[in-house]
Amino acid sequence: MFTRYAAVLLSILCMAAEAQALRVSQVKGDQALVSLEDGDSPNEGDQYFVMINGKKLGLVQITKVKGKRAIAKLKKGRADVGSELSLARAAGSGGGGSSQASRGTKRSRRGDSMLNGMYIGGLLGINSASQTVKDVSGATYSMSGMGFSAKGFGDMNISGGLGVIGRFGLEQLSLKGTAPGKDLNTSIMYVTGDLLLRYQFMQGASFVPFVAGGMGIHFPMSKSSNALQDIPTMTVFFFGAGVNYSMSDSMYLTAMGEYGMFPPSNDVATTLILVRGGLGYRF
Repeated sequence: MFTRYAAVLLSILCMAAEAQALRVSQVKGDQALVSLEDGDSPNEGDQYFVMINGKKLGLVQITKVKGKRAIAKLKKGRADVGSELSLARAAGSGGGGSSQASRGTKRSRRGDSMLNGMYIGGLLGINSASQTVKDVSGATYSMSGMGFSAKGFGDMNISGGLGVIGRFGLEQLSLKGTAPGKDLNTSIMYVTGDLLLRYQFMQGASFVPFVAGGMGIHFPMSKSSNALQDIPTMTVFFFGAGVNYSMSDSMYLTAMGEYGMFPPSNDVATTLILVRGGLGYRF
């Protein structure tokens, strides 16, 4: 089951096909030297926004392309060494909103907006849980099952692609197994609060892949089990990856796969594979 979830997550991440912008390597007066990577193909006359951490510093125009370098002339604002270039208008394109350059610029603005401000939203998810339980005689039994989750979240950027995600909501744990002479059942509804550190890998793109890790506090709101003697409040550690898809400057879709681990004890060990999806809105 873990392999199936991993394959789904990998296919989502592979959709993130837009590369990072060109980068300014030197600046002298109103001229900037631009470093090109394999696959970069700017044309003379192309205009680019100069960007740092999603903020526009200026506007430049490509005047010469040779090998893996290009010369750009500053038309507005400033250009700093290390800043990135995001296409504003391709050479020969008009000002119509239906042009390819215009569509590319809109995608860039949407991607850059995901690195600014505070987003709030909601998540729905499912989990696949596995648990081993040791009884008083020392015999060990395995349990497994599926559950659901419903959480609200806040996503705030700190610097560059680094940010934090806070979540609050419900997480269900439902497990079944067998032991000699009886069926084992555990059903717990947790009220949870999670805090994750998140890093986004791309800027200026509609699809933005990210990784995240952190911990959550799970408080049992309702519980029933003939396999566990005690069901206390637990700390759960989460690690995962996902992708955000920017629908507009103020809204995005998000999907994430996670691995969750309850701290093991001498008698019980529990792990979760989780898949979540939802919608975020810029606050």
